[in-house]
Amino acid sequence: MQLASLAAFPGLKIFIFLITFFAWMMAEGANAKRDKQRPQTKSTLKDRGSKTTILVAVYIGMISASIFAVFFTGADVNSYSPYIFALGIAMVWVGIYIRETAVKTLGNNFTTVVIVERNQKVINSGLYRYVRHPSYTGALITMLGFGLSFTNVLSFAACFIPVLIAIINRIGIEERALKGVIGKPYLDYAQATNYRLIPLIW
Repeated sequence: MQLASLAAFPGLKIFIFLITFFAWMMAEGANAKRDKQRPQTKSTLKDRGSKTTILVAVYIGMISASIFAVFFTGADVNSYSPYIFALGIAMVWVGIYIRETAVKTLGNNFTTVVIVERNQKVINSGLYRYVRHPSYTGALITMLGFGLSFTNVLSFAACFIPVLIAIINRIGIEERALKGVIGKPYLDYAQATNYRLIPLIW
């Protein structure tokens, strides 16, 4: 089936979107379960509500994006919409893969809130050789993909921008905590790995 024919089968688009959405939800659910099962150690909570901020941004963003897609069709992108939809879905899967790869690399260091241990090992292998927060890179690519898959300008903005702001806020909180608690090992890593989210950009 050619991509252009997706426009003639809206039910197929919805099916593909839902399969992708539930795959993402299952991956994030597994991450939350992994966090709960990690060994308990002496650590310092430095989250400052950043987890809640991200969750609110994701939920409100996805709900708003769905509402815009249904009721604000004047903002639909009609030109090349099947290709934009396909690109968006592909980006969601790429984002999931990047995030899960980063989470696996972190191992027991992965948490859904900002928790830092004084003797915590600084991870600088795998994707962490290129950016300091690849799990957030994956999350942002996923939300960018969902935003594109709605093929609606308002939906894209609602889906992506709040999460981008929330994650940038989270990175600031996390890096201050890591530098403050771990100290020199993380400072050395940050100096050696210049980019936070996107190589050669930021």
